[in-house]
Amino acid sequence: MNAATLFGLLGAALVGIGLHEVITHPRPLRRILGFNLLGGGIFLVFGVVARRGAGAGFGGDPVPQAMVITGLVVAFAATALAVALLLRLAGAADRQPADPAAGAPAPGATPGAPHAAGPSPGPSPGPLPGAPSGPSSGAVPAGDPGMRRGLSPGARPIPPPIPPLIPPRGERPAPDTA
Repeated sequence: MNAATLFGLLGAALVGIGLHEVITHPRPLRRILGFNLLGGGIFLVFGVVARRGAGAGFGGDPVPQAMVITGLVVAFAATALAVALLLRLAGAADRQPADPAAGAPAPGATPGAPHAAGPSPGPSPGPLPGAPSGPSSGAVPAGDPGMRRGLSPGARPIPPPIPPLIPPRGERPAPDTA
């Protein structure tokens, strides 16, 4: 078995393992790693294709080699972007409030303490002046904080927007001149 056959088989094995990881695993980080294995296998196969004329005394083909070098740079950038997006999504999921309809306490809440969706202590603001009252008016209990924000019962509030990584052009701070 020569080196080209060995690298070709190793590349095919990496492509197979990478496809398995991308298709079967639900966890995003495992999928990113599987995508990197898939790319590494394809790069090995391209390297084997580049050396296809070496046995006859010819040099390697530079086009597949250039494609592999370019592909490595693109794969690194795509992996960095995917991991950054994954971290951003994980951070946004940590900041999202608990669903009051599920009965789970908010993060940092004391066990046994009333939930954030419970009635607020203190006087209720009452109905607006001139608003009809009674059961058919569609009035909302004053203790429901979601309804005061205009949400339907059981709806989750929209989390605040994630700040951009790079501020817009007009809002960049002045450089330090010290």
